[in-house]
Formats: sequence, structure tokens, C-alpha cells
Amino acid sequence: MENQDDSAALLKVAEAVSDGKPVDWESAQSLHDESEAELAHLQALEVVAAAHRSARLKEPPLTVTDTAASGRRSIKTIRGWVILGLALVALYLILQLLWRS
Repeated sequence: MENQDDSAALLKVAEAVSDGKPVDWESAQSLHDESEAELAHLQALEVVAAAHRSARLKEPPLTVTDTAASGRRSIKTIRGWVILGLALVALYLILQLLWRS
């Protein structure tokens, strides 16, 4: 059974990943050998989140002068967020199934 110290440490790593803060993965893995699988999943999630953040930074800002294009871009942005949300939920569910096995 996982102790509370490990759970608290994993939660801190998960929060860092969520906030986009850097994580020292070697240090985290050496401190928590029992949580190797969970840390690997969080590391994979960090890669996905970093790619998403990078893509958002490269997107040009919307201009007010071209409302039709802005509207289309807004719909694409919303669609992208929905797809990302669904992908993250699917990834979470897959990881939960893997953790239970």
C-alpha cells in the first residue's frame, strides 16, 4: 500500500506538471522507487502539456479588423480545446486502468 508521503510527493510532482514548472525527474524517481510507473505517466503527460503550451505560444494573436476570420479562428480554438480535453480525459482513464493492473 502506498504511504501518505509518497502520495504527497506525487501530488507535488503532478502540480508542477500542471503548472508548467520544471521537474527533476531523476531526483523524483530516485526518491520514490515504488511510484516509478506513476512518475513515468506524469512525465509523459508533461511532454503532452509542453507541446500544447508551445503550440499556443506560436498561434498569432487575433485581429479585430477581420471579424469573419476571427470567428472561424475562435471556433477552431474552441474545437482544439475540446479535443485536447477529451484526449486528456482519455489519457487519464487509460492511465487509471494501467495503474490498477
